[in-house]
Amino acid sequence: MKQSLRNIWQTIRYVFLTAIFWILTFGIHRIIHIALNSDKAIDTPISLIAEGMVKGIIFDLSLWGYMSLLTIALVLIFGLFTKIRPALVIANIITGIISTIIVVLLPGNGIIYSYWGRHYDFSDLGMIADNPSLALASIETPMLVLYIIVAIVLAICNIILLRKLTTNVTDETNEVAPKYWPRVFQFIIVAIIGGLLIIPVRGGVGLAPLNTGRAYFSNALFASHVALNPVWNFIYSIKRANQTSQTYKFMPKEDAENIFNELTENAHSDNFLPILKDKRPNIVYILLESFSAHCIEPLGGENVTPNLKQLAKE
Repeated sequence: MKQSLRNIWQTIRYVFLTAIFWILTFGIHRIIHIALNSDKAIDTPISLIAEGMVKGIIFDLSLWGYMSLLTIALVLIFGLFTKIRPALVIANIITGIISTIIVVLLPGNGIIYSYWGRHYDFSDLGMIADNPSLALASIETPMLVLYIIVAIVLAICNIILLRKLTTNVTDETNEVAPKYWPRVFQFIIVAIIGGLLIIPVRGGVGLAPLNTGRAYFSNALFASHVALNPVWNFIYSIKRANQTSQTYKFMPKEDAENIFNELTENAHSDNFLPILKDKRPNIVYILLESFSAHCIEPLGGENVTPNLKQLAKE
């Protein structure tokens, strides 16, 4: 039983230390993100940026929860048949690989954000796949060189940080496999710990799971984007893409087409129900392709459309 209790304690230690690791990793990323977008950070109160960094921890812990569920699964499997040390070593290797990929890609998100004004998400993959040269045309060579240098430095620092935090746990877990009943006890307790990880994964104990709305705590958009974890946001956008691809059919297609045809059959004649008294109303309809609100000052954006600004006043 003593060995089982030690195994449970080592598992808890490892999971807790990886939580610190992920919070530090994404905290460093947020600082780099702010530095890469200093022009936007200058216009945002520092108190809101600091609040965004704190509020973003809930998204970091959600990702940590997913990773820790993998650790728990490995401990449960190995703990049933042999020692748990191989499980923690394998979990550490997987964490190292995934975190290195993440820290290499995150500065790229910061650079793209400086041009696009938003985090990269799943919908952007189609654009880059269709025309990668056009999608990345706005990124200048000096910025690309800076990205490569920062990515290499971050990858090295990432491995060092992970080893510093977790090596003692993986090295100290040099146990004798417990007997049958202590092993069953160990399995039950570790399984309960895994169940509790659902809380950070969901972002709390409320009915609604964690979503991007939790990040938008301020009218200062940049501060909210600091809070939003870009890796979590990318995974969430994949989930949303799957949901939107499955459209709900309110009626049979033939009925919908008949209704549409009835509404449009007289569109090019005078035989339709009038809505306005004036047959030639003075209406100007403006359609701006790929033009977001951050480019229009009356909508809270930059003052780059003086004519639209004047129209809005009128």
